[in-house]
Amino acid sequence: MLVPSTCVNASDTTTRWVDDYSARGTDPANSDYYNYDIIREWTVGIAGRSDRDSTDMQIITVSDTEAPVLALKDTVTLTLDADRLVTLTNDLFLERVTDCADSLYVAIELSQVDFDCDVLGDNLSDTLDVDVVAVDPSGNRSTTYTLVVVVNAEPVLDLNTEITLDLEGATTVELLPDKVVNGVANICGIDIEGFDVTLSPSTFSCEHMHAPNTVTVTILDAQGETLADTTVTVIVRNSNAAARLKYTISLTSDKPRVDLNDQLTYVLEVTNTDVCMPNAWVEFALPEGVNYTAATGDGIYENGVWTFGALAQGESATMTVSAEVAEKISTLLTSTACVVSDSYDEPWNKVCTEYLQQFKDTSTVIEKTLMGRDVANVGDVVTYQLTVTTEVNEKRLTIVDSLPRGLFIVPAGLPSGSEINEADNVVIIHIDSLLEGTTATYSLQARVDSAGVFVNKAYLLRAGVEIESAQAVPLNALMSDIAITAEIKEGDYDSKEGEHGDVYVVSKEYSQIINLRNEGGGTIHSAKVETNYDPSIQELMWTNPSNAEIRQESATKAIITWTVAGLAGNDGYTLEAHFNPTAPLTHTFSTDARVESPTEVKLDNNDATVKVNQKIWKIPNVLMPESCLHIKELEDPYITTAALTVVNAWGNQVYHSKDYKVDQYNFDSAFNGVSLSKGTYWYYMEVYYEDGRNVVIRGYVEVLK
Repeated sequence: MLVPSTCVNASDTTTRWVDDYSARGTDPANSDYYNYDIIREWTVGIAGRSDRDSTDMQIITVSDTEAPVLALKDTVTLTLDADRLVTLTNDLFLERVTDCADSLYVAIELSQVDFDCDVLGDNLSDTLDVDVVAVDPSGNRSTTYTLVVVVNAEPVLDLNTEITLDLEGATTVELLPDKVVNGVANICGIDIEGFDVTLSPSTFSCEHMHAPNTVTVTILDAQGETLADTTVTVIVRNSNAAARLKYTISLTSDKPRVDLNDQLTYVLEVTNTDVCMPNAWVEFALPEGVNYTAATGDGIYENGVWTFGALAQGESATMTVSAEVAEKISTLLTSTACVVSDSYDEPWNKVCTEYLQQFKDTSTVIEKTLMGRDVANVGDVVTYQLTVTTEVNEKRLTIVDSLPRGLFIVPAGLPSGSEINEADNVVIIHIDSLLEGTTATYSLQARVDSAGVFVNKAYLLRAGVEIESAQAVPLNALMSDIAITAEIKEGDYDSKEGEHGDVYVVSKEYSQIINLRNEGGGTIHSAKVETNYDPSIQELMWTNPSNAEIRQESATKAIITWTVAGLAGNDGYTLEAHFNPTAPLTHTFSTDARVESPTEVKLDNNDATVKVNQKIWKIPNVLMPESCLHIKELEDPYITTAALTVVNAWGNQVYHSKDYKVDQYNFDSAFNGVSLSKGTYWYYMEVYYEDGRNVVIRGYVEVLK
């Protein structure tokens, strides 16, 4: 390789013979470079040619005397690895090497290469001076140092990764940092102090009970820098004795009486009736002798367990399970379904229901029928008919009819000799004997006390053992919910002439509008709506509908009564009463709605207030010389325009303004620049308000001279 001549020293010349002409070098007097290699001293032949076979050459000895020059990074940061060790290599701190020789042949020596926890001691980081020595092939040395910062790796977190929070009957529970983080240390096992923990989310309610919750954990050091971001799992439950699973569950089948090889369908339905959203599932095992075939619905049914996910308040889930009767193990099949939750303590974590199926015994059967329509209003009385038919002589038969809550048994409508178990809402009918080939029919009545869908089942027992059951079609009971709103619709203004040029402005007429609405699903058969008014200051002009009844209770109180019939669910009706005020007034109409049928219905009332104000306009009736007609009342901001016309005693117009609200200083005792004669002048003014109403005001003014 070539070395700059400035890097070398040349010794005295000596002469030797070189047989090979091709070994000649370059004349140093004419060159800036010498041949140089790894060997510290090298002999290069340079001379002119004496002949082709041999050369008399001058020998120069070349040597390197310059030390290498290092360019280093100001600071090197090293992070301990998982083995608590880190090694400093040249590429981490060395930017470049400059030397007369090739930098590749410069050796780098460090005062320390490996660093571990002993370097840090109790510190999270430390800064060290590491000596750097560079030696080139000629033995030239240069020494410097670099700053090495040794730091710990990612902190070691001591976390509770799965946490259970207990509401204990409260509406919310807080997740505190000390429940999550037990401590933070560096990789060398030194505890980190002064750290801060933020959790998101940190507040939980019963709506978080349905599934594990993921919480983000952020740990900051004392300087606010992030040490770690991670997540933990939080499970919310409620162990309070008053806390319980508020689910409803129903289990039905398409065949209350079964036989071998029957294909059965079971329908499971669960509904969450609470704001809480617990983790819940259904355990439903088929009766012995009944084999599972398929399932469809919300979620998954597998191995007797139905998982349906989270349900918000009012939401439901349904699962249909198909099965086959493979074997007759017992005459009575009992199916049990329980909605279960691990969010509550036992026994409040379970709600169960049963469905009973009887193997067919065709000798004696029972049938239950809902008479009439299957839709009723709350307050209605419905009738069920029970029919027992037998092909054999029977004795000691019993009908047990269990009415669901919301249907109240009417004792007067029961068969003679019946028993009522009010606590369980059960009717018991005893049949002492029933001859072969005969039928016995019984009726019972129930009053609908609440809205809902009611499924009613009756059981037939022989000597206390159930042999048959029958279920009537579901009864859909609807609640009527009446609501009224009342408002006042005002008419135009009117004016009356008073004394001394005064003008009275009053409302001419107004209407009370009553909007009646059935906001429930049931029909309101009959309702009465009443409102009151003061006949001493209000003249009733007409009502709509016109068949309203008027009842005057005193000189200052009268009642208007409307009767409304056949108001279907979600339908509305409008009532109206039209009045003419006879004096200034402020009156509040109190309106009430009273439903007469059905009797169990939500009622409503509403008030509306009308103000009939008598305003007095002080319009001057005397116009002095060099004065103008100023009407202060026109400054009312609700007046938009006022057209004024003035005529003399012969009806000739002497003044007109399209908007005297603006021009009210223009009318004086002159007309077209000519003074008006002394006398009486009449004015006609149309005043318009921004709400669209208007009033005509008439009066006179005396012009004096």
